[in-house]
Amino acid sequence: MAAPRVAILGCGGMAESHRRALAVARLEVVAVADRRPAAAAALAGRLPGARAFDDALQLLREVQPELVTVVTNGPSHAALTLAAVAAGARYILCEKPIACRLRDAREMIDGCAARGVRLAINHTRRWSPSHRRLATALQGGLIGLPRVYLLTLGAGRLGCNATHLVDLVRLLSGQEVVRVQGWLDRTGTPDPRGPEFRDPGGHAVLWLADGARVYLDQMEDLGVPPACEIVGGIGRVRVEELAGQWRLQVRAAADRQRSLLDYGCPLVDEPLDLSDCPDLSRWDEVQAAAYQNLLSADPPACGGEDGYAAVEVVMAIHLSDQRGAPVDLPLRGDDLDFRVDFT
Repeated sequence: MAAPRVAILGCGGMAESHRRALAVARLEVVAVADRRPAAAAALAGRLPGARAFDDALQLLREVQPELVTVVTNGPSHAALTLAAVAAGARYILCEKPIACRLRDAREMIDGCAARGVRLAINHTRRWSPSHRRLATALQGGLIGLPRVYLLTLGAGRLGCNATHLVDLVRLLSGQEVVRVQGWLDRTGTPDPRGPEFRDPGGHAVLWLADGARVYLDQMEDLGVPPACEIVGGIGRVRVEELAGQWRLQVRAAADRQRSLLDYGCPLVDEPLDLSDCPDLSRWDEVQAAAYQNLLSADPPACGGEDGYAAVEVVMAIHLSDQRGAPVDLPLRGDDLDFRVDFT
């Protein structure tokens, strides 16, 4: 198969990251678009032969790229994805969150499926070998049955960032979220991408289908890198990705069959060898793997349904905060039209 011609829609900071990843994947970007002509020209200037447009729809009509990367802010994801489908794109990688309304996300998924277009949503950890290996180990009993997931990340923005953490829990657990109790942060910190966006922080308790609990805290009084701790019956794993720290502690072999009531059994450090796996510190390699997966015959590691599930939880946090009560998933009826203008 000939390598597809690639177009990037949106020329902000994330577009530069995708440009580098596409270079690692040896894919040619033939056109870029941004409403800001200077931003489009600047990105095109780093891509030999690429055309710059200030109108994404014009780009799609004139260039008809086979692979489209949607790197705009959340409110335009659905319209641009569907426009790319209509223009004949065969592969689409859309930044998260997939959309700002669940009905729009469903239209994206169904529209791609109807035309045989492969859709991936950029929850990057899905293509990280270290995260995938950890998921396999956890689901294989590495720490017994995982019961508690603790996730923290600073600076708020549930749609922009917490969707990543929700998808990480789904990856590591292999489970779906079935109930959400959430509280929004009302500090009112202006969104760094502009006043037209509304993406507050918050905290939540999530219940997984197997009864495990997830405690997510992304309030706006935190200014710390992401961290995740998974606690099981006989051990725990703590992951601090940006620091490259992956720590596994489990009961000693002689204690692993003892009752869980013997909670005084000490935990000992065990090696968690991920040295051969590029993690998020090698983002370009991980992101290049996303493009390679999208172009392969394998199912997208993070497809439209995964993107839907992640943003559905964030929508449920907003709805739970409004209602002052837990919200059960999946969302239905009028909740599918609930909209938040995430970044």
